[in-house]
Amino acid sequence: NSGLISVSAKAVADADSGLGDDAYARATIGNGIVQGIESGINSSVSLTNSGTLSVDATASATGYNAIAGAGVQNGVDQYVLGSTSSSASLTNSSPESIDVSAIANASGTAYAGASAYAAGGVDQSVNGGTAVADVDNSGAINVSAAASASAYGSAYGAAFAVANVGYGVNQQVSGTTADAGVINSGTIDVSAAATADAVGTAYAVANIGNGVYQSASGNTSAVASITNSGTV
Repeated sequence: NSGLISVSAKAVADADSGLGDDAYARATIGNGIVQGIESGINSSVSLTNSGTLSVDATASATGYNAIAGAGVQNGVDQYVLGSTSSSASLTNSSPESIDVSAIANASGTAYAGASAYAAGGVDQSVNGGTAVADVDNSGAINVSAAASASAYGSAYGAAFAVANVGYGVNQQVSGTTADAGVINSGTIDVSAAATADAVGTAYAVANIGNGVYQSASGNTSAVASITNSGTV
């Protein structure tokens, strides 16, 4: 990809809170790009991104009771099952980016609930024989989730906001030999933010799993390596 790939989902619900009407909005996206091989002797997938991959879900709800949810899986999902050799490779070149975001906003009179979830930027799952997963990033991999909830129209108003992010890069490799490698000379940025405001009860939680997660399991040898001269 040397151009622009944009995957976007947007949901907006606006109800008359003065009449006691409720609003529910939900926006979800699976993955920006999926590459998969489920069987083969020598199996490999590869992606070179010298452009921009943008995957974003946004949900907004306003009403007496307002609930908004936004969810995204991965910017790039690569999975390979091979009997002799299997590999997954991703190159993200400077200054381009892989951007994954989930944003949820809820504004209610009595109740507001907002939840935002982004699984990750790059997910690689490789199994079989000589198994290799590698990510070479000199650009930017950005993963974010933001949730905001406010309930100010009632003395007993309650607002709940939850934002969750899984990882920037996830590699799970298994085989006779297993090799998981990440070279980062760019930026891998993972962020989660949650804000809740209410006259009554306000609850906000932001969670991040991992910046980079690697798992390598091999019968003969297993290696997991990160070379970082950039920012994580």
